[in-house]
Parts: sequence; structure tokens; C-alpha cells
Amino acid sequence: MLLFAATAQAGWLEGMNAYRDADYAIALHDFQPLAVAGNPDAQDQLGAMYAAGQGVARDYATAVYWYRKAADQQHAQARFHLGMMYAAGRGVARDDEQAAAWYRAAAEGGDIPAQILMAQMHENGQVVATDKALAMYWYRAAALGGSVAAQNIMGNRYQFGRNVLQDMEQAQFWYRAAAAQGSAHAQYNLGLIYAGGLGVAKDYATARTWFLQAAIQGDQDAQYELGQQYYTGLGVTQDRQQALSWYSKAAEQGDARAQLRLGELYSAGDTADLMQAYHWFGLAAQAGDADAQVHRSILEGRIGAQTRKP
Repeated sequence: MLLFAATAQAGWLEGMNAYRDADYAIALHDFQPLAVAGNPDAQDQLGAMYAAGQGVARDYATAVYWYRKAADQQHAQARFHLGMMYAAGRGVARDDEQAAAWYRAAAEGGDIPAQILMAQMHENGQVVATDKALAMYWYRAAALGGSVAAQNIMGNRYQFGRNVLQDMEQAQFWYRAAAAQGSAHAQYNLGLIYAGGLGVAKDYATARTWFLQAAIQGDQDAQYELGQQYYTGLGVTQDRQQALSWYSKAAEQGDARAQLRLGELYSAGDTADLMQAYHWFGLAAQAGDADAQVHRSILEGRIGAQTRKP
């Protein structure tokens, strides 16, 4: 028995390595005997390969067959996959109630995507009854399981009192959990909490620390907020060049607020660059910013007057 288990484990690892390398023929060769022998992980993986047509002709009915084999052994991920097949009507007749039943079984077995989906379904009353408490129950389960998405959702729900009583301590707890896993979205939200003094003493220096972590990862909202801090000198020494740098990063990602600020900075002072200002005002105006439209019109007159100088 020990020899069989060791051989099966080796076959599974070899199959997964081949699968990750997109060598589906080898993966199929390794998974097939394990699935036939009753290994639920291999059965679920085989189902996924038939569903996607990886190494075999796409065959939803066969995918359902293998998913069901694993699901009957309480394999949580296979139950989620089986729910997806019922929801899409692939390999089985479409049946939203069956889909929900399999999603619930998967969620109860600890499958995080299923937990998040059950939360969303109860939150929006899709197929199942609207139940805000159950929605929060499933979001919390996924968050405790380490889901960054669920942790951010929990932070959001507590911050704004959606489905629960507003609780900024809980909001911070969940945002910090997500931020610790590198979530730029959570880092940005923590920056907003400290910049706004939301449930904490207003602390622009701490806000800057969180904004910087998110901005370095490319979060345009955090980049804009850093630009604002350097522009106004809140929590940092006022620095026009740093403001320009962070505004530019956000503006290049299409942030109309940053584009407007760049237009204002480039159109003012002894080092004004009217053509740069016009460029940024123009982009912000195209995004629908009314102030940028006014600034651009005024700037057109300044540029015209400048070109008419002898």
C-alpha cells in the first residue's frame, strides 16, 4: 500500500509538472491511470482537461463524468467545477438550482472561489434567496482562507457599512490582511483611511507610506494621491518635481484628475510649458473634465498671443 501511494504521488507530481509546462499529452498519460484508480485530484484535473480541450478533443460530457467522480468523493474544487458546468449547460442540461447546490457543497468543503460566488449570489439574490448575513458569512470564510479579493471586500463592507454595521477597526483589519499579501488596492485604501482620519487620527506620513507601496505597484489612484501630497506639502516637504513625477505616472494611465493637475503645473510659473499644459488639459477635457475644458480654451488664447509676439 505504501509503495502504491508513493507511486501515485510521483505520478501526480509528474503529471502536474507536465501540465504546467503545457505538455498535455504527458499530463494526460500520468493523470488517466490515477483517475481510473479513483484519485479525486486526478479526476478533477482530467475533467478540466476535457473541458478545455487540453491534450484531448474538447468533450464537456466526459468533463462532467470526471468532475462528478471526484465530486462524489467530496472533492471541493470538482464540486465547484461541476456547478460551473450546470450553470453554463455544458455536458449537462442547464440547471441553475443544481449549479447553486454544487457551489454550496464546494463552499462548505472550503473551495474559496465557490465561497466568494455564494457570497455574491446571496448578496444579489441570484438563484438563491437574498441573505446579507449569509453573504458576509461566505466572504468571511474566503477571507479567512487567505483570499485577497475577499479580504478587500470585507474591508469595503465594514468601511462603508454595507450588509454590516460600519466598523473602521474591522475595515482596517481586513485591509491590512490584504495589504500584507501585497494588495495595492488595500494599501491605497489604508492610505485613504489615514489621510482622511477615518476611525484613526489623521496621519499624512502614514498615509504616504501606504500610498507609496501601492503607487510603486502601479496603482494610479495612489500615484495621484502621492502627487497631491507633494503638491500641497501634506505629510511631506512640498516638492513640485515629485508632484510632477507622480501625477505623470497616474496621468499616463488615463487619470483625468492627474492630467488636469499637470496642465495646471505646466501652465504656471516662470518655467511654464504651455504646449505641455495644453496637451494634458486636452486629455483631461476628452475624458469629460469641465475644468480642463475651460483651462484649454483660456490656454489657446495664451498660446496664440505668444506666437504673435514679434
